[in-house]
Amino acid sequence: MSTNTQTVKQWNRLIPFAGLLLALGLILSFTAVKSHPAPRSGAAAPSISAGVLRGRAADSARYEAMAQHFAGEEAANLVRARAADTARYEAMAQYFAGEEAANLVRSRAADAARYEAMAQYFAGKEAANLVRSRAADAARYNAAAAAGR
Repeated sequence: MSTNTQTVKQWNRLIPFAGLLLALGLILSFTAVKSHPAPRSGAAAPSISAGVLRGRAADSARYEAMAQHFAGEEAANLVRARAADTARYEAMAQYFAGEEAANLVRSRAADAARYEAMAQYFAGKEAANLVRSRAADAARYNAAAAAGR
């Protein structure tokens, strides 16, 4: 119990110091933010020279031409990409359809062989059971006939 109270006492001594540091940090950050002047709400550059305006007009025309060029190029690339994707997916479909057909033929051949072997096995078993059954019936009838005389 004494160790817990000792720890609490140590923390109680550090809490006011931590609060003081926090308050000092907040005050410093507030003064740092307020020390920079606020931007004016008026025009950003009230006196723009004619050369700057002509430069901006030239940049605007250049960027407009680039936008039209790249829009056309993007459309052409999109058409080519779709055609390539269509060809790729068509080839994949044909390949997997051929694989499916080949697998189906092999599967059917394996099933036919398996069922043929099972038919032969059970036919042989049935024939052997029939022979044993007839022999047992003959023995039973012979024993009944011998007992009834």
